[in-house]
Amino acid sequence: MELLEGGTLKEFLIERYNDNNDYLLLEEECSSIIKGIFEGLNHLHSLNIIHRDIKPGMIINNIENIMLYKKGCLNSIKICDFGLSTNLDDSDSRKCGTLIYMAPELILQQSYNESIDSWACGFVLYILCSGGMHPIYKNDHDYDQYEESLKSVQTWDFPEKFPMYLKL
Repeated sequence: MELLEGGTLKEFLIERYNDNNDYLLLEEECSSIIKGIFEGLNHLHSLNIIHRDIKPGMIINNIENIMLYKKGCLNSIKICDFGLSTNLDDSDSRKCGTLIYMAPELILQQSYNESIDSWACGFVLYILCSGGMHPIYKNDHDYDQYEESLKSVQTWDFPEKFPMYLKL
């Protein structure tokens, strides 16, 4: 097993925020992070593996699955925690993962494929660019409210510009 000395993405973001209050991440830094995640997922998907629980751990206090191999090095992103991973050929329609990062087909317990990992990456990128906000989940939502809002929304409005700082 690899020793990942860089810590979690969440720890990196919190430390970065505490060291520099002007901004959290530049666009290039967000790009490096999401590129590393997609490269990892591309490798998994080439082996017919679906992760099913990609998350940064920023919105609610949960375990995250994105780590850095080396401290402060955004070119060393690693995906971990394969407890919910499955072979693409063996996937079922069972709901699993962290609700606020789940693709609609998972929530609705429909058949799915590796694209559900890409859906979760969209949330990760939004969270990185927005300073820690989730595009749909609100802190006063419980999971049932979130699930209902996700099922009923036809379109979403997103701000044109994001604050480049983290609100913890």
